[in-house]
Amino acid sequence: MDVEGLRARLAAAGQSHLMQFWDTLTPAQQGALYAELNHIDFDRVNSYFKTAEATLKMASEKLDTRMEALKPEVCGSVTRTSTQQIAEYNRIGLTEISENRVAVLLLAGGQGTRLGVAYPKGMDDGGLPSCKTLS
Repeated sequence: MDVEGLRARLAAAGQSHLMQFWDTLTPAQQGALYAELNHIDFDRVNSYFKTAEATLKMASEKLDTRMEALKPEVCGSVTRTSTQQIAEYNRIGLTEISENRVAVLLLAGGQGTRLGVAYPKGMDDGGLPSCKTLS
């Protein structure tokens, strides 16, 4: 292992901190870390980062400035929607799914109280015919 050579490569790439705890590692851990770091093309990684950073700076407006709250009339809740309307949404949704015209909705963690269930929303099957949960 050419540890000093690796340290020099890391320093040149501004990544010296990756060796900060080298001396606290066992020889096996050092070997594993050396192998991982030695396979990384830091010039390429830094190039990607600089490109992404430049692209962000060049953006005339940030996403936050284009985002706005949804209008109340397009928001709904299972607990405040009639059974008939839920059935209609279900029919429309299944039609859209069968015709491959829908995207995936991934819900963040937490309880499913706004979905009308008393368990985490990831455990709900959403009423899909497959009965598969989100988790």
